[in-house]
Amino acid sequence: MASLKLADIALDAIYSSPLERAVSTAEAISDATGAPISIDHRLIEWRLGDHWGGITWESVRVEKRQEFETYMRAPDQIDFIAEDLGALAERMAEAIAEAVSAHAGGEVAVVSHSDPIKAAVLRMTGRDLSELHQLSVPTGGVLSLEVGSGGATQVEL
Repeated sequence: MASLKLADIALDAIYSSPLERAVSTAEAISDATGAPISIDHRLIEWRLGDHWGGITWESVRVEKRQEFETYMRAPDQIDFIAEDLGALAERMAEAIAEAVSAHAGGEVAVVSHSDPIKAAVLRMTGRDLSELHQLSVPTGGVLSLEVGSGGATQVEL
């Protein structure tokens, strides 16, 4: 399999979460492809991060054990934050669908965060949101979707 290089991809646009680490990634993609960047606040991290903000993962596991276990075993049943997994998936899928629609027939890159990306992929491919932790999206990794009127299909690169 040939190695895929960013410079070989003809991107029409890049949509990014406003968070610094996502914008930095979007800028690197833009530098390689020449595509313009648009910030979309709907691509921001899950509100679960706000709920657990300021404490380490180890502290979450200990101090908020029941919440952590729900997150790991049944993320679609989280009820201790205002934005549940379904709302996250809907927000992300809407943002991605609008980006794709704005560049019909073209290629766009969307830069976001792990759980939001996984939630969007599950929603857009018709899979169950309870599979959140079964879907692998490595940090800095690329996940490709073909988006059409009937939903999306995950494409292997």
